[in-house]
Amino acid sequence: MVGLMAVDLMSMELEVNGSLQAVARFAEFFDVLCVAVILGGTAITVGRAIYVGRIAGGKASYLVARRTFGKVLLLALEVLIAADLMRTVSLSLTISSVLALGLLVIVRTILSFSIQIELEGDLPWRVGRPGHPAAIKTRHQRDDTKHG
Repeated sequence: MVGLMAVDLMSMELEVNGSLQAVARFAEFFDVLCVAVILGGTAITVGRAIYVGRIAGGKASYLVARRTFGKVLLLALEVLIAADLMRTVSLSLTISSVLALGLLVIVRTILSFSIQIELEGDLPWRVGRPGHPAAIKTRHQRDDTKHG
């Protein structure tokens, strides 16, 4: 009976270790995905900037590149936060690792917030309000697609 319990405990431990290794591999996948997002986003940014530069000139090209790459950075930060969450919760759930994760999330949230403000020109919760220039622009774009 004791031997069976020991075998059961060992098999449960192997299952847990296997699950943790799978989560660790998945977190590594998210790290690689982040690099792919940045590289792909950089290529898209350069392509869009060149295209707009030929049509509308250098200033418009710069603005498109800045806006496009800002969105790429926001996406990359979100992917990195997901990878850090998976890694911390599944692999090393200690007080120090949770505090380090909390600090990372705070720093990345502040970065995301500042990039969002830089892209939209206003606080994120103000952009969606009726009468806000970005909301008016979005509504006009929707109206144009209905009539066009």
